[in-house]
Amino acid sequence: MLVVELPLAAVLGGLVVAPVLVQELGLALVLRPAVVPVLVALAQVLVALAQVLGLALGLVVAASPRQ
Repeated sequence: MLVVELPLAAVLGGLVVAPVLVQELGLALVLRPAVVPVLVALAQVLVALAQVLGLALGLVVAASPRQ
């Protein structure tokens, strides 16, 4: 069960963050093309953080006692 829960939590974390990042990047392309590389790097960091949080959440759920 642990093996299934961890990737699922990471994917769900990514799905929550991804639409916001796409919208921000779209705005950046319209406003200032020079800012795009910075926002892309920031987006990668945020996605990685979301995956780590999802992974941690999966661990907590997997470690919690079942009834």
